[in-house]
Amino acid sequence: MSETTICIHVRDPGGLIKDIRMELTLDELGGVLPSVGDLIISPVGKVDADGTEGPPPAIWTVVARVLRLAGQEDCIGLVVEQRALSGSDQVFLS
Repeated sequence: MSETTICIHVRDPGGLIKDIRMELTLDELGGVLPSVGDLIISPVGKVDADGTEGPPPAIWTVVARVLRLAGQEDCIGLVVEQRALSGSDQVFLS
C-alpha cells in the first residue's frame, strides 16, 4: 500500500472550490486525517506540486473530505476555507 496523499482544495467566499495544487502526507499532518471542523495551519514555504512556493501561512478550516476525486483517485481531498493569521493566532503559535 502506498503512502496516503492529501490534496488541498480551497473554497472561496462565493462557494467556488479551487484545487491549489498542494499535496500533503499524513506525516505532515501529525499522522491524523483531519475531519470536518478541524483547523490546519497551512505549511510555511511548502512547495506546491507545480514547483512554486506556496502562499504565506494561513488558517484552514476543513469543511469537507472527498474520497476518490475524479482524476486523483490516489488522493484524499480536503476542502478548506482559508483565512489570514490574526495577531492573536500569531501570539498563540509563537
